[in-house]
Amino acid sequence: MDEISIEPMQARKQRHLPEGEGWIYQPSYGGRRVLAYCTPGECELKGGSSVDRTGRYAHIAESLRYLAERVGRSFVLDGEIALHDHRSAFFAFDLLYLDGTSFVDTPWNERRDALEDLFKRRRVEHVEIAEARKRAGKVLMDHARQERWIGVVAKREEDPYREGGRLGGWVRVSL
Repeated sequence: MDEISIEPMQARKQRHLPEGEGWIYQPSYGGRRVLAYCTPGECELKGGSSVDRTGRYAHIAESLRYLAERVGRSFVLDGEIALHDHRSAFFAFDLLYLDGTSFVDTPWNERRDALEDLFKRRRVEHVEIAEARKRAGKVLMDHARQERWIGVVAKREEDPYREGGRLGGWVRVSL
């Protein structure tokens, strides 16, 4: 997967979450943003400025490589490494490539369906799909505080993935 290099999409910071039709809400765990480049033979974890995080989080890289092996597919995931049950875990929130096909120009809701299909009832140690909710408001914010998120990221369901930019459809509100 050396030929694929992606600059992670960034969220704009705001004081209040946008509400209404077409928005979904995901956690910001306060961990380390990572792109996972995985094949059945290997998995590399790349942080900001393409810093290699594979060695530091070898258990996560091995779990994702195992997933690629089980499904017989190569993929690139965008996610966050954060503490979960006193151990580092990878929370996948986006699927960007699958078997060399780019999903970058695909709307979020279709990327999400493909991500869920990739994991389809497969339990992967140290890896979870980040939750996504359709409603904002007090209930969401109370849940976020209870779960100890550091913020909430709102995403437009119909927006493509915009590499490296803070344009458009991702908004982050800190708690």
